[in-house]
Amino acid sequence: MTSEPFSGHKTRYLSIQQRLLDEEDDEIRDYLRQERIS
Repeated sequence: MTSEPFSGHKTRYLSIQQRLLDEEDDEIRDYLRQERIS
């Protein structure tokens, strides 16, 4: 049994998750920046 395809898919999924988290962090950062300005 080889888990190569699964691990490859898993890392791709995690990278997508990380990209979404990074985008959310940017939104939160922008929100906090606006809150700080107002």
